[in-house]
Amino acid sequence: MATDTKGMNTDSKTFCIMPWVQINLSLPNTYNPCCNSGIPYDNTTANDTSIKDAFAGTKASQLRNQLNDGEKPAICDVCWVKEDAGVFSERQGYNKQFKNYFHIDKPTLKYLDIEFDNRCNLQCVMCSQHNSDQIWKTVDKFREKELPLPTTLKRHTRHKNYYSIEKKQYAKDVLTDGIDILKVTGGEPFLSKDFLEILDFAIEKDLAKGLELNVTTNGTKFSKTILEKMKQFKHVKLTISIDGTGEVYEYIRHPFSWEQLDKRLLKIKQYSWVDVELSCVIQAYNWLNLDQLVNYSDYYVNFDFKLSPPGCELSPEFLPDHILDLGLERFRATGHRQVEDMENFVAYHKANRLSNNQLERKNDLLYETTINYDTVRNTSYKTLDPVLVKWLNSLKI
Repeated sequence: MATDTKGMNTDSKTFCIMPWVQINLSLPNTYNPCCNSGIPYDNTTANDTSIKDAFAGTKASQLRNQLNDGEKPAICDVCWVKEDAGVFSERQGYNKQFKNYFHIDKPTLKYLDIEFDNRCNLQCVMCSQHNSDQIWKTVDKFREKELPLPTTLKRHTRHKNYYSIEKKQYAKDVLTDGIDILKVTGGEPFLSKDFLEILDFAIEKDLAKGLELNVTTNGTKFSKTILEKMKQFKHVKLTISIDGTGEVYEYIRHPFSWEQLDKRLLKIKQYSWVDVELSCVIQAYNWLNLDQLVNYSDYYVNFDFKLSPPGCELSPEFLPDHILDLGLERFRATGHRQVEDMENFVAYHKANRLSNNQLERKNDLLYETTINYDTVRNTSYKTLDPVLVKWLNSLKI
């Protein structure tokens, strides 16, 4: 068990509240500082370490001290990259959101973020088989047709063990001890039997009334029965992943239909006690559709610049200037809170362009990935924004 050498240093330019109050138990069994970090703590897994022990462990303590001392450890690169580009990072957002915890003088687990498994019903184009078991179907089709895998689908293995027994017991122990927030992602949480068991546990043990429940979902599988059950929690927030409108949504979030999602978003308005936020992963396919997503709903839309792996061909950073400028112009007209983020993102990537040869390779790879996805999914990129389609047509190899 580690001992932190200092208290919280909120004046540090790299300080982050999350390692002091939260931990993420990810897929299949790793512990991360938060769900945004793509780098887990070394040698700390659910097969031999409980949530409480991981939070109090040497690696978490080391990270707290590094952030206190103004260092920028690689495990938090997702935030440093955004901040270097002038984009508001998760670190900055969490420090603002959880300022009420700044008085804590020692690490105290208040917030558990957990992923039970990767069971899902969608095969989103920017996702991987790590987060959706359905994407193995896509991978199999790529291999059957002897097509190269997109960057997002490389370097993943089939996991048969998601440490279900351990995760559930660890989560029950933490809930019993008392925390403020339980966040669940996936996969699709509403398809996870383990998540539903934890819901029932919190209710049966009379813990739900003091617990805020945050669920990141694709919005396709919640039911009236589950929503009514969730009403017993202190507060419920659903973050619904939606990466475009109309045909853009359908192209990205295969194979669900926009009409079906639209009906479900209307239905959830009946549950006034549920706080809803929409979340969109920005990518080449939706860059020219972001304004329409803002204007579509009165729900707030949070735009996420994080694609995995960083620098993959789907990133909008490799789009040509005229498309970057058009997307920014359209988005600026919405008056959305993240307009400045978009402006800084465009300015940064224009100023830090790859060489012409490197950029050409990225664009060719995007075209190849797009055509191959269309081949295995029987879709067509020509349903996307006409300006993007015209540019993609010009890339034909």
